[in-house]
Amino acid sequence: MTNDYLVGDEQFLTEAASTGRRPTRDERDSRRALGERAADAGHGLRLLVSDHLAAAPVIWPRFSSPTNSALAALHRTVDAFAEGYERAQRLAVRHQETARRESHRNAFDRVGLRAYGTLPTST
Repeated sequence: MTNDYLVGDEQFLTEAASTGRRPTRDERDSRRALGERAADAGHGLRLLVSDHLAAAPVIWPRFSSPTNSALAALHRTVDAFAEGYERAQRLAVRHQETARRESHRNAFDRVGLRAYGTLPTST
């Protein structure tokens, strides 16, 4: 289930471990997008981060040991993923708040119109 949200991690982490390069903007954006998708699908962030951390050492046996650059790359990857996840969560809360306010406003309007006799009581 959560492997869908690890797409591209192996290639990036392998390159980062061997070259020390940082993630590109596109790579960070793709991690954020995966984080947003995971949040929208209702997956828990803790499990997803755990999966990222568990998957990373799978590629490291190719090297003598995880390097600082590999660990930094993993940190940046998980950070971008969590950022996207949190952004999706904030957006969902905003939508819920907007819907709640709209619902309350509509109910208030109906009560007010009914009090003045301009709204049929059947609605």
